[in-house]
Amino acid sequence: MATSGNVIDQDPILSDIISICCEEVDELRKRVAALEAKLEGTSGVLCPLCHSPDFRIVASGPDPTFGEMGVLSDRYRCGNCQHEESRQRDTHR
Repeated sequence: MATSGNVIDQDPILSDIISICCEEVDELRKRVAALEAKLEGTSGVLCPLCHSPDFRIVASGPDPTFGEMGVLSDRYRCGNCQHEESRQRDTHR
């Protein structure tokens, strides 16, 4: 009975398929590493306008309406397009 290594060595088509798959896996690993490097150091929040991951909290304080109930108002600004907006955050969740 032949081992799987022998079967692969004896079948040139199967050997070619495995070689192509290995090359594709290597290319995909490189692409994933490049994308991870691009995202490193970002807040992970996407800007609703330009979709840049550089949408960060620049100020935070009690919400004008619901602050007494523990709700904060966070001010976000995009480092890419400079879009700004406020979002409420419930501190009791």
